[in-house]
Amino acid sequence: HPTQQLVIQLEANVTTGYQWEIDKTINRSVLLADGSKFSRTQQQRDQEDQVTEQYLRFVAQQPGRTRLQLVYVQPRVGTLENSPRYEVDVIVVPKPDETN
Repeated sequence: HPTQQLVIQLEANVTTGYQWEIDKTINRSVLLADGSKFSRTQQQRDQEDQVTEQYLRFVAQQPGRTRLQLVYVQPRVGTLENSPRYEVDVIVVPKPDETN
């Protein structure tokens, strides 16, 4: 529904400079990017694991459909042919009629 948040959690290793980024343009009238953050679990910290979780947040705007395509890249290098990818179709539906 419009104003709902979509949060995608993907593994990342920020020490290598890699991060998940939007690969293809999304329909911004349907979905807007609203930030990204990295976090490690307590277990990852205890094991001094460099793998973290990257959380990408989006906010639904208006009813419609868009394909969200993410790619795991080093920003200075850019997308390579074999760069890992993640895609999902996002459908925003109208809010239910609250008067019924």
